[in-house]
Amino acid sequence: MSTHSIGGGPFLACEKLSKRFNGTTAVNDASLSLNPGQILALVGPSGCGKTTFLRLIAGFDQPEAGTVSLGGRLLTGKGTFVPPEKRRIGMVFQDYALFPHLNVAANIGFGLSRGIDRKARVSELLSLVGLTGLEKRMIDELSGGQQQRVALARALAAAPVLLLLDEPFSNLDPNMRAQVRAEVRQIITTLGITAIFVTHDQEEALSLGEEIAVMLAGRIVQQGKPDDVYLHPAHRAVAEFLGDANFLPGRSCEGGFECELGRVSAAAVAEGAIELMVRPENLGLSQGYGRPVEVMACDYYGHDCMVTVRLASGRLVKVRTHPRADISPGDRLQIEITGGVVVFPVAD
Repeated sequence: MSTHSIGGGPFLACEKLSKRFNGTTAVNDASLSLNPGQILALVGPSGCGKTTFLRLIAGFDQPEAGTVSLGGRLLTGKGTFVPPEKRRIGMVFQDYALFPHLNVAANIGFGLSRGIDRKARVSELLSLVGLTGLEKRMIDELSGGQQQRVALARALAAAPVLLLLDEPFSNLDPNMRAQVRAEVRQIITTLGITAIFVTHDQEEALSLGEEIAVMLAGRIVQQGKPDDVYLHPAHRAVAEFLGDANFLPGRSCEGGFECELGRVSAAAVAEGAIELMVRPENLGLSQGYGRPVEVMACDYYGHDCMVTVRLASGRLVKVRTHPRADISPGDRLQIEITGGVVVFPVAD
């Protein structure tokens, strides 16, 4: 199978997939596309259908409706169903699904077909994932990060053209998680494999994928570059889920929009009542210019500070600032909008 898209279309195309279990809809008319070599992070809250969506792509489940195509080849839909072992899709499961009674080398080589030089291929993969010399270790003798790399090597053993990873870092502690994430991403980038990472961690999704797709209640509600989805969410629900956001009621006015923090301009067309979404980092606190606020709380995170303030109306707003020791609860400051905003129309 070619790793290039056919006729200029996407390499992976999932069109209007739907899947129900016992009357409950897990995936609902969900569509997603990827170009060859792209890494996409599929992010959404627990239970939104992310894992089921991956299983539909891999062929472990069959949808009630919709199609899956890979490299111009129809895998699912229109009376066609290609079994998982013939899709050239690798998958890394959340719990790794390694065989505890087999050593590292046997786990990696488990799915290799006859005719392949198993020893040479396993040796190549051990080198790729940085586990050379550990081929005789048993799985319970490995750290979580090493087990993760064994699972990755096994998924890569049969040279897949698409790699699916379901919450691959969720079992790792935070420090190891960041390190292994960077290592895995580098391996995938080096190989040039098209990949989808599933995660419920918004920061992980934003930092991991060249593309990001947000899934809510079984639907993929937005796909795009991470910065575009974060800065320009298509729906209020996307803004709420992906990062911190403040929502301020307002109205359209001549030349822009009016809210409790003043008049702002935005690249949006809306009439009447609106809601302004302002990210905490797009607000500034000072003792000079802006609307009066009272500091309610100040949460210190080392690299930054999240300050909760109360506006004159009583509404609470979050402001992200650089670490500072000169702000305490009870302080009275001024607030102003210092960055971009997003306008959501409000239905009458």
